[in-house]
Amino acid sequence: YYAFIDGVTNMEANRAVLVSPVMKSSGNRFELTFSYHMYTYVVGTLSISTTYNGVIWTKSGSQSSNWLTSKVIVNVPKGQEYQGGFKCQTFFIIHPYISIEQ
Repeated sequence: YYAFIDGVTNMEANRAVLVSPVMKSSGNRFELTFSYHMYTYVVGTLSISTTYNGVIWTKSGSQSSNWLTSKVIVNVPKGQEYQGGFKCQTFFIIHPYISIEQ
């Protein structure tokens, strides 16, 4: 999967949120691996959260002109229902981009 938010329209605080369906944990922990690209003057914030844990990972500002990969360990007790999500927010600037993949 691939998602992209483009703040080039110069609208203040552009937001995009990807939310999973409600899931039931089959174990106590799992690993979320994804790639992201956050590059320009002042990009904004990319965060990952679950309804069980709250925010579990966040990055703000320009990170690299290359794609970066991150792995996040998510702890949710077996049988617990939860949702996960990616939240992207840009700020009022010229050409802010945030992309996520996988």
